[in-house]
Amino acid sequence: ADAPRTRNQTHTCFRRAENGFSAAHRRAINAVNAIETPLTGRPPSEVALENAPLVRVIAQVRYPSISSVAQQGFIDSIQQGLRNDYPVLLRPEETSWRFSDETETWWVKLKPNFLALETNRYSSRDDFLDRFRRVLTVLDTHPNPRRVNRLRIRYIDRIVGENLGALPELVRPEVAKVAAVPLAVDAQHVIAENLFNLPEEKGSQLRLRWGRLLPQSAVDPDAVDLAAVDPVDEPSWVLDLDAVRQESGAFNVETIGLQARMLAERIYSVFRWAVTDEFLRRYGGRTVSLPEARARLGRGPGHRRMKLGVLDPKAVAERAPLPPDALSDAMHDRVHHDVGRGRAARTVRNLRRVSG
Repeated sequence: ADAPRTRNQTHTCFRRAENGFSAAHRRAINAVNAIETPLTGRPPSEVALENAPLVRVIAQVRYPSISSVAQQGFIDSIQQGLRNDYPVLLRPEETSWRFSDETETWWVKLKPNFLALETNRYSSRDDFLDRFRRVLTVLDTHPNPRRVNRLRIRYIDRIVGENLGALPELVRPEVAKVAAVPLAVDAQHVIAENLFNLPEEKGSQLRLRWGRLLPQSAVDPDAVDLAAVDPVDEPSWVLDLDAVRQESGAFNVETIGLQARMLAERIYSVFRWAVTDEFLRRYGGRTVSLPEARARLGRGPGHRRMKLGVLDPKAVAERAPLPPDALSDAMHDRVHHDVGRGRAARTVRNLRRVSG
């Protein structure tokens, strides 16, 4: 057996273990560092950003085309179902309809072959998915598609102004790329695109696009089924996370809602992998370092010692030891507890030797 360590040796080993696993401790406090690969595993907890650079969030479900959706008489039932949340019917487009809330920051777009929910005032994942579920419930009633062909969740962040100059501090080096080298001074339009399979979501893929855009450049100029993000009059940097589930199946509101949540959580995992703590702090989030967490938690109240009172005479009598004669008789057990066979108890044998 190893010799017991002295107090100093134990303290040294603890310090070494603490230093060796400090990254693991930080990962437990800050979920960003816990993401070895953001494409699998449990997503980190949401960090609310007061000034999030999130300019558009989109959820879209595609289904086999229903031609009656484009007819004026059909839209009345849809409008009735959406009236509470999206009372404004915007000017209809060819073969499509658009509804919005009173602030025109939430939109529902309906076409014969898809429905999309969009917003530029995103507050939380739960709120967005709950709204999407309510819209799906209306769609399930009118026009009641029987199958779903594709589900899509998309988040677009855009960095502008002075934060654009600090981009190398806000995102990982793998994401910053050209923006983190002197060449960035003359960069005008730099876009990187990556397509990944999602191992834990069957039939799903995630498309990542990020890069620098010229003034008045669109994020996705070729998009015809989703509203384009409004261009801005200054250079910008975008992070576009677009998850798609291609698996076809029956149109079920609860199932689609669950799949949408899985895609949204996967997108958030990738987002937290891509950005740094400085990004979260700069946009109104709050992360805690390991020393700060320890300082906040403190040592705790510690173990509280019980205050024992004085026993009364009856309690003292109940706790008194048995007399020697009673103990000697009680231990006369012919089955020894160690060897498991008949053998006189040692106390009795010793007593016999003395008496003989």
